[in-house]
Amino acid sequence: MKSGKHNDPVWQIRWDPDRNSKNFYTVSSDGKLCSWGLVKSKLECEVIMMLKLEEDTEGDENTTIDVLEL
Repeated sequence: MKSGKHNDPVWQIRWDPDRNSKNFYTVSSDGKLCSWGLVKSKLECEVIMMLKLEEDTEGDENTTIDVLEL
């Protein structure tokens, strides 16, 4: 997966459930779900997956989120 950073505001942050880990995950309105960690004293982002919000086009009020990349 690509490395990088978010291009839009971050909406959610979750710490890695492993108590010994200092890594965390973020999701942004740019569609990126990122895993963050320290690499050689530098904070690095690895894009875990890309999400895309699909608007309802048939008027039945359904909205779906598609995974673009894993």
